[in-house]
Amino acid sequence: MHYVYPDSRRTFRAGISSSGTSLVENTPACEWHDRPGGGYTILGNITGCGTGAGSFKCLQDLPFDTFWPLALTTYQPPAVGTPIPPWSVTCKGPEGSLIDEYPAKKVVNGDFLNLPIITGTNQNEGNFVIGTSFLDMTPQPPIELENSLLSGFIEVQAANNKNVSQDTITKLLGLYSNPTDNLSNSTLYNRAAQFETDYSFLGPQRLFLEVASAEERKQDVWAYSFQQHLPGSPDFLGAFHTSDLYYLDMGFSPVPAQKLKSQIQDFYISFVNDLNPGTDWPNYTEESKIAIRLLDGEVGPITDTVRRTQTDFLNQVEVMEEFGRFG
Repeated sequence: MHYVYPDSRRTFRAGISSSGTSLVENTPACEWHDRPGGGYTILGNITGCGTGAGSFKCLQDLPFDTFWPLALTTYQPPAVGTPIPPWSVTCKGPEGSLIDEYPAKKVVNGDFLNLPIITGTNQNEGNFVIGTSFLDMTPQPPIELENSLLSGFIEVQAANNKNVSQDTITKLLGLYSNPTDNLSNSTLYNRAAQFETDYSFLGPQRLFLEVASAEERKQDVWAYSFQQHLPGSPDFLGAFHTSDLYYLDMGFSPVPAQKLKSQIQDFYISFVNDLNPGTDWPNYTEESKIAIRLLDGEVGPITDTVRRTQTDFLNQVEVMEEFGRFG
């Protein structure tokens, strides 16, 4: 986000974006939270601050240890996936606010910092995010029911009161009919997890990389694909969201793959010092589309092609418009 919405002062000379995506694409307008029964009303009621003229100041003055347990009680269970708060991570505000334009629009227009960056995604980002609702389905539902459930899951991803067309839903059902990573015994789970990975992580990442690596920008960009299954975690999670952080000495439990851990840290230390992760990690360019695979015993450059057809479709402007990524 610091690349897309930079401070007027130059506060850093390069960046590393770990585990996820370079932009938050599902960004509603902030006024969406002001609607009756919306996120602001829910927070105001649960904290006792209400929604009147002094409510915002009241929320600001609440001690964190008081506010946060109350805020957690507002998390809502979705149709599928992990509980989510009634507010978004980001929202588009009026002109002059921190986020005054939709992130996807800024990226498409190349309106972000031109500084060196390492950025990447984990192979199975979506597996952790969607939860386990689609996991234990015995017997397996017939394909008609499976497609209906997946359609509903896809539809609720849209923001800003947008409706995804039936043509787009049908196209996506076809694109995700044969999952490439079958980590569970549920076809529905595998399909939904791969859609979530591509829609929320890999697709937005590639959109950013496509623009950032354009020849005319002359921006130094490196991409990674983290593919290491975290020992001790359930097999169906694969290389899940945040699992790469266990290899960066950030307070997580120790990992047994010490060689991989050392390699990743060497790349990052080199980048911090020299603005280059080293000769073993080639730049991501408009033509090469080379990323580095981070997998124990198999670290090395690969062509970033997995599910390229799917992410290319999701990154079409008209499809992003249907999902409300431009408002």
